[in-house]
Amino acid sequence: MNIAILEETIEPLLIAIVNTPSKESIKKLEVQEHVVGVYRTTFESERRMLENKLIDPNLTASQKKAIRQLLSMPAEDYVIEFDYSIDVNKAKKLMGEFRDIAYKIVRNSFRTVTLQAEPGNEPLLMDNVEQLPFVVSTAMIGTVKN
Repeated sequence: MNIAILEETIEPLLIAIVNTPSKESIKKLEVQEHVVGVYRTTFESERRMLENKLIDPNLTASQKKAIRQLLSMPAEDYVIEFDYSIDVNKAKKLMGEFRDIAYKIVRNSFRTVTLQAEPGNEPLLMDNVEQLPFVVSTAMIGTVKN
């Protein structure tokens, strides 16, 4: 559209898998059209912190048992990055195909772009931008000379 972009803040949706799905589901998820990456992470620092808590003499037996249960869980987790076309609703629909995957959204940032209009053409720019299918809302901000 030949519009000058002054600033953009566009980050893709990220989700974290909060259970231990089958390897087949992970492989199917990796090849989905809108999945940019499936990243494996470990939470070693959190595990070490929990292990250090076990030697705390003030912990009750039930607290120690709860910590041991947490430590017995798998130490790996997955983070899924989608492309820019995926929003929360589309992710929910896509992830509905994977019945053994439970997830939480870890990043759902506002996607903003600041455009520059030629003086006097602001209403035309706003009308054109509002017609784009991926635009949710627009706002006009002006600069005043002193």
